[in-house]
Amino acid sequence: MKATHEPPHNSPPRDDELEALARQDVCYEIGMFLYTATRITQPVSDDDRNALRESMLIHARCLMDFLACRPRKDDLSADLYADWSPEIDGGSELAWLEENLGTMIDKRVAHLTAYRQRVPKDSTLFVQTIVRCMDSLIPRFLDKLNPDKIEWFATVRQT
Repeated sequence: MKATHEPPHNSPPRDDELEALARQDVCYEIGMFLYTATRITQPVSDDDRNALRESMLIHARCLMDFLACRPRKDDLSADLYADWSPEIDGGSELAWLEENLGTMIDKRVAHLTAYRQRVPKDSTLFVQTIVRCMDSLIPRFLDKLNPDKIEWFATVRQT
């Protein structure tokens, strides 16, 4: 059997992987969040609105974890790319997302639970608050990018 130098699939990202991960994955998550957040405000069927809402929630959750900088195993975090401190730069927006978004996704999207019936759904206000928080956090993160990594995020900096 030939020896390989590939790291285990669940090991932290290596420096030589960061650019591709930024260009392909982080930019994708930001772009999809921004797209769904915009598209959900346009006239669509109820089924399409639900699909857009659930997609937006998943992308928001992914970005929230990225911005919170508490990576597990092979997770990416904002501090790999920027002079980013969740406590300072994340502010009340990141704190609100961490307190509310995980439960919403776990209880209403990712798992079939009694919570769906027991807790009234005010999804319009909830979605608006998520969009407001992310609309504040994403530009803050992009403004804090390390100079040698700015180009990696060119596709989302143009939006």
